Amino acid sequence: MDKKYNIKTIACMVLIGIAFVTGFYFHEYISEDYYKTAYSIDNVDFSLLKKAWDQVKDNYVDQEKLDQEKMIYGATSGMVKAIGDPYTEFFDPGESKKLQEDINGTFEGVGIQIGSKESSIKVISPIKGTPAEKAGLRPGDIILAVDKKPTSDLSIDQVVNMIRGPKGTKVVLTILRGEEKESKDVEITRAVIKVPSLEWEVVETTNGKKIAHLTIFQFSDTVYQDFRKAGFEILNSGVDGIILDLRNNPGGLVNHANSIAGWFVEKDLLILSEKDKDGSKTEFKSSGPGNFASYPLVILVKD
Repeated sequence: MDKKYNIKTIACMVLIGIAFVTGFYFHEYISEDYYKTAYSIDNVDFSLLKKAWDQVKDNYVDQEKLDQEKMIYGATSGMVKAIGDPYTEFFDPGESKKLQEDINGTFEGVGIQIGSKESSIKVISPIKGTPAEKAGLRPGDIILAVDKKPTSDLSIDQVVNMIRGPKGTKVVLTILRGEEKESKDVEITRAVIKVPSLEWEVVETTNGKKIAHLTIFQFSDTVYQDFRKAGFEILNSGVDGIILDLRNNPGGLVNHANSIAGWFVEKDLLILSEKDKDGSKTEFKSSGPGNFASYPLVILVKD
């Protein structure tokens, strides 16, 4: 039997439907307006970020896997990366600690310098006297995995963070060497690593000239003190020229880099100029002593 509706019933149903739809969209409009009002700071609209946060918090299927602190760091890191400037970075507490360790020249790990070459993570050099050197790691070794986790899709910083760890703990590096077809696991016990800021040696050329090969690993807290000592030793060694090796040097403290540059150029020459957002300039000039200014100099900056 067909159901029958009178005109009043149909009109009532239509009105209810319209009210529901209108109410839904009105609620959405109110929510959108609320977000934009509540999460706008200094004319910057943060409502999209807040809405995304709420959606994840309310609807993500595995709530136990949500790490709010990690999410905040990730959002902040993404915001800074969006600037597109490779020299503007956000460091979370772990990365900040690593940076401070690099500047101080002391950390807990195995003692290797690594780099990315031909889409592989490779050992640049083991630091002398460290667990990595004692375990037999060599320059050119490819690090395929750290504790069985492949490095193929990881950044250098991620691999470094995995290799570093508390002294006395162990880490297993899976390496491939030279023309060898099979990889092998190398277990290394971590220790406190003191990174030398520099090293130098005298190299004699085929025509009898003596050249000082000076390698600066990083511009750390102690680099200028170490450089002054090495500088006077080089002056007293009777060399005919200097090779300044800055390959794989990640940088460091500007004031120490400026002080070292003052040994290679005359006093009061411009070393570095900084310009802030207002266009104001700050100039760093060499402060001397210019002891190496007259020496033939070759600077190595890339492999």
